[in-house]
Parts: sequence; structure tokens; C-alpha cells
Amino acid sequence: MKKTFPGYYRPTEVEFRKLWDKCLFVLDANVLLNLYRYSDETRMKLLDIMEQIKSRLWVPHQAALEYQRNRLEVISAQKEAYKQIGLLLEDTSKKLEAQLRTYKRHPLINAERLYASINDVFSKQLEALKKVREKHPDLLNDDPVREVLTKLLDGRVGPSYADDRLRQIYKEGEVRYAKAKPPGFKDAKTKEGDKAFGDLVLWYQVIDKATSDKLPIIIVTDDIKEDWWWRHEGKIVGPNPELVEEIRSKSNVGFYMYVSDQFMKYASQYLKQHVDQQAINEIREVRRHDEQQRREIEHFLAREESRLDAVRQKRHILAAEIKHVRAEISSLSEQMDQVVLGPAEGRESPSAQKLMADLAHHRLALEGRAAHLEDRLRDLDRESDVLRMRRNRLVHGSPPSMRLRFHGPPEPISPTVEASSIAGLSGDAAGGEESPTDDSEGGW
Repeated sequence: MKKTFPGYYRPTEVEFRKLWDKCLFVLDANVLLNLYRYSDETRMKLLDIMEQIKSRLWVPHQAALEYQRNRLEVISAQKEAYKQIGLLLEDTSKKLEAQLRTYKRHPLINAERLYASINDVFSKQLEALKKVREKHPDLLNDDPVREVLTKLLDGRVGPSYADDRLRQIYKEGEVRYAKAKPPGFKDAKTKEGDKAFGDLVLWYQVIDKATSDKLPIIIVTDDIKEDWWWRHEGKIVGPNPELVEEIRSKSNVGFYMYVSDQFMKYASQYLKQHVDQQAINEIREVRRHDEQQRREIEHFLAREESRLDAVRQKRHILAAEIKHVRAEISSLSEQMDQVVLGPAEGRESPSAQKLMADLAHHRLALEGRAAHLEDRLRDLDRESDVLRMRRNRLVHGSPPSMRLRFHGPPEPISPTVEASSIAGLSGDAAGGEESPTDDSEGGW
């Protein structure tokens, strides 16, 4: 059974130790990007572990490329936090003031004194935020994190694929994604063009590396979508069994995966590295926050897709109705032409004159109907365009971990769009899925 279905079995303790003793540690782009989001102490602890095992580190070319592409966006998002938090404090203060004014005539509540006390706290926090902002490092011009990674990963980044190979992978990806075969199929609706196949490119690069080096693989990634992991009741059980079976069948090597906090936890056990529990907790909190945001984004995008589908259906019905009305107008015009081109005595008769008047009146009404329908069609086209732009901006505007952090849900685009469907993404938007716990691994 275990040989036939290796992906559904958790390694034994002996197998885990052999894996950690010999494996190649593969880092995903999100692990490198998240270094910018940890405290200095936690970042250094994770980098220290990487330094101790640098001879066994490897980064697929796709992961390194995504790190380089998204690094500046992650850095900018951290700096943007100061502005957004400042605006939030100011806005909250103004709302409190407006609401407390309604109690100015209360016999026992001194609303002005209460607001003055609260406003003093807000002012102090804004001043403190300003001072912290002044100390924020200018990573756009001087990035010590990238300097460390550049040195640490020198000679540890895999080669790129030729264009022919990439086109072949994209073609294979379309077939795999249609069958929900991992990894990457979760990106099919949230990424445009070739970017949807980034995870698959990375996966093939890992398989090629495992095949050439004949070494077991441990991937460290903070991507916890279902196309990478085996989940049960909202918890991670282990790597997706299909991935385990694929890399075994193609490379005949052992394989496992960890998120960053789990990797740190077991590095202390298997690599005898001293790891502070506080650092593990911080990394876990960042990961869980990202997971909640990812679910919120997916939920929002699903609603946007539903709204787009509804607009498309309305447009299809309108277009069909316009075609029908235009056909009636054309038919009426032909009838009028026949009367006009008929014998003079016929077209000047009272019955012909009445027919012409009736036809003209009917055609005028239909022209008005067609114009009204075409105005509605243009409104739907504009609504559809805005919905698509809004969806694409959310999906592609910044790295996944930053997309909703400081930018609330978009404003309603028109009265025809229900504001309630985009008016805030609460925890319920995540679909109630339970976050993975630190002891939720299993499978192999």
C-alpha cells in the first residue's frame, strides 16, 4: 500500500531524519519576500539557519525571478503602512468627535472633555508613528536584506528555461489545470496569461533538479493554497499527495514540504539549530494573516466573477433584443419603401396615407426603444469594464500578501451595483476554514 500510495503516508521518524540529513532545501519566493516583513530579530534568526545550511540551499529560477519582480512592491507596502495607519487614526478621531457631539446636552456626560482626552491619545500616537516612520530604512536605495540574500544564494539559483520549454509547460499547464492537477491550478483564475503557470514552472524546475542531483527535496514555502497541500477539515495534513507521487515517479527521491515556521521548528530538532519560540510565533502570525487575506481576496473575486457573469448575461439578452428591434425597424422601412415606390394613385390614397402614418409611428417608437436598449448596453459595457479593471487591479496590483492589507475594498461603481457586496470583507468571507496549526503536518 505505501509503495503504491506514498503521498498518503507520513514518514517515520527514521525517514524524517534521513531526509533532513541528505536533502536539498528549496526556497520559494514568498519565503524570501517575507523576510522584509519580520522584525530584525526574527529575520536574523531565519537567515542564520539559512547560513548554516547554505551548501544545501537551492532556489529555482522561477522563485528567484518572482522575488526580484515583487521585492520593491513589498518594500513600498511596508512604507505605505505609516500613511494608511495615520489616515485611519485621523478618520477614526473625526468620526468619534461627530458621534460624541450628539451627547453634548447629556446632564452627566461631558462629551467635549471625553473627546479631548481621546483626541490627546490619538495625537500622541500620530506623533509616535511619525517618529518611527523617520527611522524606517530606505530599502529602495539601500537594501541589506537583498545584499545578504545575494551573497547567501550565490551559485545556489537554478537555470532558466528556454522559451520553447516554457511554451511547452504552458500548454501542459492548460491540460493539468483543467483537471485540477497540482500545483498552480488555483492561480488559473487569479493570474493573467503566462503568470498563471509560475507555480508549475517552479515545480518542473524542482523535479529537474531532483532528477539531476539524485537528492531528496524539502520545499520551504509560505504558499498554503490547496494546490500545494493536502488539507482535511481546514488543516494541513501534509504535501499534496499528487505532488509526492509525481516527484517520486519522475525523480525517485524523497519529498516533503514545510511552511517557514514549521521549518524553523524542526530545524532546531533535526539540525540542532537554536531557534527562539518568539521568532516562530511571529512567522506563524504573518503566515496566518496572509492566509486570511488570501481567502478574503478569493471570496471577493468569486463575487466579482459572479457579478461579471450576471452583466454578461444581461448584455447577451439586451444584444438579442436590440437585434430583434432593429430587424423590426428594417422590416417596417421596407414596407414604407414599398408604399412610396408603388403607383402614385395608390400611395396617395387615404388608406395608403394612413398605413404610412402607422408604419412611421411604429418605426419611431421602435427607434426610441432601440436607442434606449443601446444606452443600457453601453452602461453594461462600462460596468463590465470597471468590474474587470477592479478585479485585475486587486489581483495584479501588488504581491498577494499585501493586496488588502492597507487598501480597503473598492467603492461601488454605480447605482446598479449593490454596495453591500463589496462593503467590507469580514472574517466570514474566508469561508470559515480553520487556520493550520503548527503540528498539522503529516503525509509524505
